[in-house]
Amino acid sequence: MTDKKILAVDDEEIVLKMYTEYFQYQGINLKTSATDTDALRLLGEEPFDILILDMKLDKASGKDLLMQVRQSHPEIKCIFVTAYATDDVVEELMGLGVTEVIRKPCTIRTIYESVQKLVLSS
Repeated sequence: MTDKKILAVDDEEIVLKMYTEYFQYQGINLKTSATDTDALRLLGEEPFDILILDMKLDKASGKDLLMQVRQSHPEIKCIFVTAYATDDVVEELMGLGVTEVIRKPCTIRTIYESVQKLVLSS
């Protein structure tokens, strides 16, 4: 589907496994990270086009990680996945440059379709 590089960040290993398996099935090789520290390391090692972020991470919030990422990678497109998507939160995330906010519960297909839209729009 794409040569775009995608990084998914979530503190739940089962979610990361689901991302990996579903996206590989679709012909996309994405990388995953379970921590903000590891995500920043990966972002420092290679460029990514799309970042999929969960709001709640183990030791940090996805929002905090996003603000750090924006400083060094302002061009990266971001999809935020959260169960905490009040209107105020969505507005704040969009102000930080998030391309799309997906409310949990959701399916992996919904996230994949959001990635497809970003790939097609770039």
